[in-house]
Amino acid sequence: MKIEDAEAKLSESDILLEKGHYPGALLSLQQCLELSSKALLDKLEISYIQKRKPIPHDVSDKFPEAFQKIKEILTLSNYEEEKYRKDLARAGFLLTFLTGTRKYLAYGFENLANITEIFDWSFYRSKEFTENIISTGRDCFRTIQEIILKIEKGNRSI
Repeated sequence: MKIEDAEAKLSESDILLEKGHYPGALLSLQQCLELSSKALLDKLEISYIQKRKPIPHDVSDKFPEAFQKIKEILTLSNYEEEKYRKDLARAGFLLTFLTGTRKYLAYGFENLANITEIFDWSFYRSKEFTENIISTGRDCFRTIQEIILKIEKGNRSI
């Protein structure tokens, strides 16, 4: 996984948000967080693939292990350690939440309402809801990106 792919999905999310396509913006954010999380786990050499099972979209269960490894290989200030801990937890929450809604963001609820109906003008807070989630997701992505860059700069073996 490459962090650049995740960044492209974040840009796509911003474009869709600007165009008012809130479900698409959230789906792109989910993909951004999935790709960036997998890039971080790959960098830390933490496996998230299980034998004879499909590759999971939600790898947040590996974040506690990732955080411990980050603390072992990087010299962090107290501020950085707290920031990374909280942002990884937030990224994990968002990844779990958004992964659980992937099919609904794409298709809506079968035999009930399509996604356009769910996010129509009467869902009056859909814009604010989406903006807040994307803002938090962007912060989480930037933190993951920062961690990966620090690991690469440190050029320390894992």
